[in-house]
Amino acid sequence: MKALQGIYDFMVNGSYTFVHEAMAQAVQFAVVGYFTVKGFVMEQLWLVGKAVLDQLDLSTLIQTHWGHLDSNLMAFLTRYRVPEAANLILNSHITVWLWRMMT
Repeated sequence: MKALQGIYDFMVNGSYTFVHEAMAQAVQFAVVGYFTVKGFVMEQLWLVGKAVLDQLDLSTLIQTHWGHLDSNLMAFLTRYRVPEAANLILNSHITVWLWRMMT
């Protein structure tokens, strides 16, 4: 009789708890796996972006063209931090490009 009562209690009360805890554990594993894969993909995309920037050699190109500017114009642009702004804009565009590759 106790065995039947135990089976009945599990079917009525214990099965819900079991399924609830199993689903919570499955969701937890899925979320951890998702972010692990995202982290791996981000590392790979960083390597891709770094290789692209190394291949394009933009910093040398910018420095070369910067050196050809008139000294007065160069002083004006430096005073208003145009090179830093251009670098910030370039980095943000590359970051957006990498994020679009990831999604």
